Amino acid sequence: MVTNIKNAKPDLVYFSGFYSEATPFIKQLRAEMKDVKFLAGDGVKNDEFIKGAGADAEGAYLSLPSPVYTGEAYKTFGDLFEKETGIKRDASPFVAEAYDAATVIIRALEKVAQEKDGKLVIDLKKLNEEIRKTELDGASGKIKFDARGENVGGETPVSLFQVKNGAFEQLKQ
Repeated sequence: MVTNIKNAKPDLVYFSGFYSEATPFIKQLRAEMKDVKFLAGDGVKNDEFIKGAGADAEGAYLSLPSPVYTGEAYKTFGDLFEKETGIKRDASPFVAEAYDAATVIIRALEKVAQEKDGKLVIDLKKLNEEIRKTELDGASGKIKFDARGENVGGETPVSLFQVKNGAFEQLKQ
């Protein structure tokens, strides 16, 4: 793949995937094309990418949906997450979103799940209806769903980062 990319002589290589695949890929890419620009999405913006790729990560660009992580819910979540895991709350994308998703599902399950003959029974239609009724000030921001199940509770701008001196630096507009 790197040979085909090299032969195409691109100005930029876009990688769509996760840091575990991006790490060996960028190392191979840099071995053949030291100066080609590298852009990837949120699945690569992880501290493990920098750790694994080392100097080959330098200059890489990464985009990331960037909910505005503020408010008491985010602070409470972040403090507990760091205490329990020893991992920074922003070391990997979507940690707060995953927490919020689990919260939404668990709250809906508490309302619709029933025990029948020693078994847990969940009506999926009722579960989905309950999820769609959710309004929550979550760790990732406001959560509210429309009729299609899309979260319409808040804004999610996109941020662009570049690896500089072994760290993600957010680029300003």
